[in-house]
Amino acid sequence: MGNSAGGFIASGIFSKNLSLPSAIVMNGSCAWVKFEEQICERDRRAPWASINKGLVEKFDPIHSIQFLENGSMLILHGTEDTTIPIESQKFFMQLIEQNSLMKSVKFVEYTKVNHHITLGMLEEAKNWLSKLEDNTLWGEIID
Repeated sequence: MGNSAGGFIASGIFSKNLSLPSAIVMNGSCAWVKFEEQICERDRRAPWASINKGLVEKFDPIHSIQFLENGSMLILHGTEDTTIPIESQKFFMQLIEQNSLMKSVKFVEYTKVNHHITLGMLEEAKNWLSKLEDNTLWGEIID
C-alpha cells in the first residue's frame, strides 16, 4: 500500500515481485512514463531533463502488466489531484482494459478530492482487503 510517491513505489514493487498477491495505490501512478510526459506538458518543461527515461521505462509497471494475471490491485485517486493528476491512472486503466485484465483491478475515483487520503479511501481499502482475505490465498500468505 502506498500514497503519492509511495503509490508509485507500491505499483513498481508489485509489478516486479510476482509473489505479492495484491497492492493498493492511492493518489500515485502506475504509468510512470506517461505521468512524466503529462506533468512536464502541464508545467511547460522538457520531459526527461532531470531523470533517466530508460531507467524509468525499465521499472514502469505498464511494461509488465502481466503481473495482474495472478494478482489484484486497488487504485484510489482524487479527481482534482493537482500533485499527481489522475490522467496517468486513467491511461493505465485503458491499457488494463485493452489487455482484458479488468477483473484484476478496481479503480475508484473520488470526486472533488485533491491530493489527500480520505476516510472513504481508507474504508474502501479496508473492505477490499477483507474481500481478498475471504476469497484468495491472502490469509495463507500472512500466516
